[in-house]
Amino acid sequence: PEKQYQYVNYGNPATQYLQVSTRTGNSTLRRERTYLDGLGRTYLAESPDAAAGNVRQTSFYNKQGLLDHESVPYVGTNLSTEAGTWYEYDVLGRETRKILPGSYSFVTAYGLAQDAAGKSYQSQKLSVDRGDKVLRRYLLKDSLGHLVKVAECAGTVCDNPFSGAADIYLTSYKYNVDDQ
Repeated sequence: PEKQYQYVNYGNPATQYLQVSTRTGNSTLRRERTYLDGLGRTYLAESPDAAAGNVRQTSFYNKQGLLDHESVPYVGTNLSTEAGTWYEYDVLGRETRKILPGSYSFVTAYGLAQDAAGKSYQSQKLSVDRGDKVLRRYLLKDSLGHLVKVAECAGTVCDNPFSGAADIYLTSYKYNVDDQ
């Protein structure tokens, strides 16, 4: 498919949008619009639907300018500000929780982790509560911020990525002198 990108009314935050026109194999032209505020953030996305008309999704931002809430897709003006995906952040502006429709949630915690040899890592713990099981993934970075280990587990006891428990899977990464 051939795509064409067009900025319309760029510089006017009240009316500016990015239009992506895609010509499909049967020569149908599909136009999707993304409306942008004065800071270049998406506040409304529209996609055509042959049966329903325009399907929209609206984004809301908090006082710090971070994404606070995304609506579920809706048709026409039937916007529900309650249903959708909600976000929470720590004082540094890092995402700490993402709550999806249906009450599934992704929780992220930041800190330090230490292996058995005493080496410290920047730790980012991602947890997904599926109701029947909690899945966890630890992203461990060195002092330069390089991802060096990923620990994954689906058991009930996986609070320490270096515990050696049977249900923890560890992947290691190494970098050469060119940082590759």
